[in-house]
This record gives sequence, C-alpha cells and structure tokens, in this order.
Amino acid sequence: MIRQQVPIFMYHEVVESSGFDAIAGRIQADYVVSKETFEAHLRKLRELNCHSIDLTTLIGWLRDGAPIPERSVVITFDDGFAGNATLATPLLEKYGFMATFFVATNRIGDTAMLSWDQLRDMAARGMAIESHTASHPLLSTLTAEETRRELMASREALERELGREVSYISLPNGDSNPWYASLACQSGYHGGCGSEFGVNDRDVDPYFLKRIAIKRQTSARDIGDYVLRDSLGYNWAMSKARVKRMVPQLIGKQRYDRLYNTFFGVTEQRKGRAE
Repeated sequence: MIRQQVPIFMYHEVVESSGFDAIAGRIQADYVVSKETFEAHLRKLRELNCHSIDLTTLIGWLRDGAPIPERSVVITFDDGFAGNATLATPLLEKYGFMATFFVATNRIGDTAMLSWDQLRDMAARGMAIESHTASHPLLSTLTAEETRRELMASREALERELGREVSYISLPNGDSNPWYASLACQSGYHGGCGSEFGVNDRDVDPYFLKRIAIKRQTSARDIGDYVLRDSLGYNWAMSKARVKRMVPQLIGKQRYDRLYNTFFGVTEQRKGRAE
C-alpha cells in the first residue's frame, strides 16, 4: 500500500508579466511568479485531479487519521503581498482551489502589501488568512517572551479585524527557536509551516510542516513532478534542498539571511518587534 503524502506549495507573490520591476527590492525576485505561470500551475493541478485542502483538514488527517481526498495539496502564500488579492485569488477561484495566506500584521497596508479590506474580501471568498508573526523577525534572534508577543500580537490582530479564528502560523524565513512550538500551542495555534523542502506524511511534526518553495522558474511540469513524486525532477529538487540547508547550519541563520538579502538586493521590511 502506497503511503499517502501531502505537498504544501509555498508561493509569495504573483505579478503581471510586466510587473517584476515594481516588486524589486521588496522580495527576492526568484520567489515572484507571473500570472501566466501561476495559472499554468493551477491548470496542471486540475489536470491531475488534485484537491486543495486547508490546514485544518490536513491537521485532522495528521492527528486523528480523518480521511482526505487522494492527491490532496495545500496551497500557501507567505508575507501578504497585494497581488495575492488582485491576481492570485481570482485565479484560484477560476480553477476551483483555495489557499492559505500567511500575513505579517505589522506590514498590512504598507506599499505593495495587502490591506485589511483586501484580507476581509479574500476571507469572504473562502481563502484562509493566517499568521506570519507581527513583524516578520528571525525567531532565532528572539527571547521566549519576544516570541510569545510576536505570536500573540499577530493572532489577536487578525482575529479582531477579520472576525474569525486564526489557528496556524508560517515561520518567517523558516527560522525557529527552542520554545516556538510550545509557545505556539499555548497561544492557540494548532500547527505551523516551516520551509524545509518535502512532503508531509503522518509522522511529520504539525508545528514544522514541510513545504515546497515555488519559484519564478518553476514550471507546470515541475508541479506535476512534486505531486506525483516519482520523477528525477522531484529527487533533484530534494537533493538541492538538502545541500542548501547545510549552509545556514554552518554559518548561522541570521548571517545567511543577511548575506542572501544583500546578494539579491532585498530590503527587509521589518517595522520592529511586536510590543
């Protein structure tokens, strides 16, 4: 019997083909996909008879064995860029999929970022809005109390403004610390997404769900490889991810992210830690 596994796709922003320059400096360009590319991805998922599920459904399967459809996938977006509302959401609706959008609440309303009104509209259209902390810090640089404030401030702001429960978190830059999981549980979160490459089976830690980062050059064929997981493409991506994980382990996550952002010309959009 083949063991069921669920891929979680991690997007960041979707832009018109002419819009890459406008987002430059706000995010590493490789993590931005064109509208045409995103639509091709969704078309491939539909061709493969995939079913998009939310994280509550996924966690129910992980913890209790609740049934999920074959070829279930989870589609996520990190950071909260404006194209998530204007381009990604309409395409998701067109192809019959839903997604989970993780937003850093201190950035809501900033230039090129989602507004509260857009988030309310997305939620009303069936999209899940969840936490990406308040100020998007590297958790490894925070104390336990600072971590707790980041988790609580973002969750409370989202629940207050959107009028619905917030139960999941995405770790900024996939970074963590020794007390994150216990504090997330205490703060009312039921699980969280990291950025370790891979798919999820029932042995995964629900607070460190694996994801597959989708990049500018990711093709529809790649998406199919990630769903089917029986190709050289998937195995090659897994091998590259293992090598990439070794670098921050050797030089430290904070130094790695600083060098990464400098190399790609990205200005970190922090507004300070949650108070």
